[in-house]
Amino acid sequence: MTRLSIIALYFVIVLPCSGEESVGDVYASTIEASEYYNLKQYNNAITKATKVIEGDKYNAEALLIRAHSYAEMGDYGHAISDYEVVAKIRTSDPRAFFFLGVIWGELGNSRKAINYYTLAIQHDKKYVDAIVNRGWMYLNDSSTYDKARNDFEYAADIELNNPHVLSGMAELYVMDNEILQALNYYDKAINTKENDYNLHYLRAGAYMIAGKFDRAIGDLDKAISVNPMYWDAYIRRGNCYAEIGDKLMAVNDYSSVINSDATNITAYNNRAYTYYELGEYADAVRDYSMGIKLKPDMQRLAEMHYERSKAYMNLNKYENALDDAKMALKTEPDNLKYEDWYEGLQ
Repeated sequence: MTRLSIIALYFVIVLPCSGEESVGDVYASTIEASEYYNLKQYNNAITKATKVIEGDKYNAEALLIRAHSYAEMGDYGHAISDYEVVAKIRTSDPRAFFFLGVIWGELGNSRKAINYYTLAIQHDKKYVDAIVNRGWMYLNDSSTYDKARNDFEYAADIELNNPHVLSGMAELYVMDNEILQALNYYDKAINTKENDYNLHYLRAGAYMIAGKFDRAIGDLDKAISVNPMYWDAYIRRGNCYAEIGDKLMAVNDYSSVINSDATNITAYNNRAYTYYELGEYADAVRDYSMGIKLKPDMQRLAEMHYERSKAYMNLNKYENALDDAKMALKTEPDNLKYEDWYEGLQ
């Protein structure tokens, strides 16, 4: 997961060596595009930046503004195209490489993200954001854990008080199961950047491992207050409520996610499991059915068939339960839990 957004935007406007009037027009249009971007008026920013690019197709600053705007709107294809042009015309400028890394990270392609972050670092060996983001990409694969540690420690040598550096160090301690050390680093990171909702989300995860669910809920409350559309935080908070036995609050959080994103498999799965624990077996079957229709990965698919089978049995729907048990075992034929359940039903 990429830990830095594309939001912060600053430019040194480089003007073409042409007539005085055209220079003024280019400068004014580029500044205006930048202002629209900072106001989050991305369509207007794209329109203004495009006007500049039509007159100077290699205007790097206008291309960057337009690429940022496309990225914020989720139009990653056009953003990548613009960043790639900047990377070609400004080979010594690390920014385009960095933002290409951000986008490929968002798209789930860690390999490409790492390659672009590495290019950015080659152009600026103290580019802390690129170093930290590459470290997070390395953390996605346990086989590159040592590379992640090297990146975070190198970034810490450059800028220890950077909250993203501190959170990276914290996550290393989480993976080493040294939770007190992890919480210490998260505390430092949040003291540096109190309203960073992602830092609160991450610290909540460490609190959950430590069994401190009330404190985790406090962090997740903060994350959601800063970003009310942070759906992962609702799911994590729902999990905390379920752990402390407040299952209705857990259902409310999972429902908030589903009401906004009807394709969120995790929310359906977790709400179904909570309904099952509440004895609401028909609701559990309904949610597991929705989750299965969304085609989860094979491991989760098998588990959802298994859990739905149990819910069907509590509804005295034996044939449905048997069919689901068979599907679970077919999906994961070496799973002894599914095998035992299926044989027990037979």
